[in-house]
Amino acid sequence: MSAPTVITVATATTLIDLEVNPGDPIDLLVPILDANDAPVQIDDPAGWSARSQVRATWQAGQVLHEWTTTGAAPNAEIVAGLPGHVRLTATPEQTAAWQQTWPALDVAWDLDVTEPATGPDDPDGGPTPHRIAKGRIRLNPQITR
Repeated sequence: MSAPTVITVATATTLIDLEVNPGDPIDLLVPILDANDAPVQIDDPAGWSARSQVRATWQAGQVLHEWTTTGAAPNAEIVAGLPGHVRLTATPEQTAAWQQTWPALDVAWDLDVTEPATGPDDPDGGPTPHRIAKGRIRLNPQITR
């Protein structure tokens, strides 16, 4: 039996600014890159996870929206391939509500991905989340309703 492959996910963070019209859906694929900005091949997404939060500012306590690949109602997924991706989706109903419920039209977000544990000899002591993307989400307010 061969030793497991150790995958190092990038510590550099990709800047992704989104511009969203309330009422439009979101279907975003974020590539997973390694520490050298090379694409990470994911053959089986089992064991991988991702989590993203939107807040008014980086220091705000209130989470305005969350994407996750885990829990009772996952709304994100790990997509196999070269590169592997994290897919984040939001429905038209969700983005329409953001204009009414968010305290600002320009907010902050980031995305963490966690690779599977490589076994008891994992050099990091276990899976560690890595921030792979960050940026702003700008809502273009709908005036005519």
